[in-house]
Amino acid sequence: MNAAWKNICPQCVRQCCANIALPEVNTSQLIYIGRQIEGKDFEDLDDSDILEVLHADDTKLTIEDLMELHLEDNKENQG
Repeated sequence: MNAAWKNICPQCVRQCCANIALPEVNTSQLIYIGRQIEGKDFEDLDDSDILEVLHADDTKLTIEDLMELHLEDNKENQG
């Protein structure tokens, strides 16, 4: 479980397990579930989207990054 969360929430991962390799991912199930979510960002979900998230680098988002993403999302939802 720690390996899956490492890229999403690294501060929540136990350090002793942080270097565990990700298991093989069945992207077809994730794509099926993702397409059940309403919204334009999920209708064209594919393998590369999922793998991009799983293999994202360890760059940490700042508060400013999160605020910018939130503002962009609000603009898209209002427009």
